[in-house]
Amino acid sequence: MIQSEKEQFTHALGQTLRFYNKVLEQNDFAFWFNALAASGWEDIRAALLEYTKRGKYAPRPADILDIIREFQAHRRMDQTALPAPIIIRSERSEIIARAWMYWIKHWTGFSEEAWPVIEGVSQEQAEEWLVLVNTEAHKYGLPDSIPEAYKLADVWAAPSEKTKTEVATDPGFCMDCRSLKISQRHQDVCIRWSAKF
Repeated sequence: MIQSEKEQFTHALGQTLRFYNKVLEQNDFAFWFNALAASGWEDIRAALLEYTKRGKYAPRPADILDIIREFQAHRRMDQTALPAPIIIRSERSEIIARAWMYWIKHWTGFSEEAWPVIEGVSQEQAEEWLVLVNTEAHKYGLPDSIPEAYKLADVWAAPSEKTKTEVATDPGFCMDCRSLKISQRHQDVCIRWSAKF
């Protein structure tokens, strides 16, 4: 413990003991310092504060050391915990997120401060994104996420209305992202589509 920390320790210990109507004597300080000097000042300070929440009587060095050991055990557990999973966002997931942000803002009329602004969206791109959000909502069974006026019949049609063979032979249908309208931009964006060529 460096000198400034030792002074802070002396003051903090004196205040803690005063809280319990005790006085820090010079001889007692030597025992306290020898018992706690191996611990870091931040741990000692936190333990003294914690003890005032727990203890009914003035602390002894062993009480403070027990709290310090608890803190250290919690830190070790935090360090050995499994790391948070790394989410790899693909280009396609970024496009899906942008499409939802664009259309939710359009449907709800959120102010610019409350919702991200997506600028420079052409009419063609907005239509592609409308197909995309309809497709995603259909795929995950979320029909209420699309207002009725913006639901696309081609996407929400029952499977019996268009068989899989008809869909597979339809040159305007992308089997990878289930889009019925394929434009040049869609062909550039759809990862699997561009991998085929």
